[in-house]
Amino acid sequence: MERGHHHTEDQAIWIQITQGNELALVQLYDQYVDVLYSYGKKITYKSEIIEDAVQDLLAEIWHKREKLSIPTSVKAYLLKAFRQKLLRQLSRYKRLSFTDAYAQMDVKDNHHYLHAQVVSELESELKARLKKSLATLSQKEQEAIALKYTENLSHDEIASIMEIKKQTLYNLLHAAIQKLNKSLKEEQQFTGMYPIFMMPFLYLYLV
Repeated sequence: MERGHHHTEDQAIWIQITQGNELALVQLYDQYVDVLYSYGKKITYKSEIIEDAVQDLLAEIWHKREKLSIPTSVKAYLLKAFRQKLLRQLSRYKRLSFTDAYAQMDVKDNHHYLHAQVVSELESELKARLKKSLATLSQKEQEAIALKYTENLSHDEIASIMEIKKQTLYNLLHAAIQKLNKSLKEEQQFTGMYPIFMMPFLYLYLV
């Protein structure tokens, strides 16, 4: 119910943009800039490329405002359009691959996204174990889990954003959970249920 209400508010802002309201575009930016930036960090550690993709997306929305239809989910629309622009930016720069991006990304750079209460509740040993376990996931698996457990999107929305079949998405999520399960069970005394139980919480370390 809450999710539908949120979509209605987003759509109201979207309609104002299509009618030429610049303040509505600013409102949309304020509402989703952190979401887009956080998602971009799953793909590249290059902040300037992420910022360029965000600006390109906003500029395109504004220039095409009169022709835009109202998306069922503004959030899903923005994430998909942003992802496409970011991938094109990375292709042009030719500086790094997805694998290199993850290898070079310093998780400490993203700590300002973590809620203070979450940080205070985790012991340093547990954080090290979770970080090590999350590093076992492929880029695609991390991306899929981020969209599901951090952004709370539906499977249909995630499959559309990532431009993959829903069955492929199911396979990615299943493989990711299995890897986390195996990795955490190998790290001393964790039970088999722990990784799945903690999934939304675990992924905060890559936000």
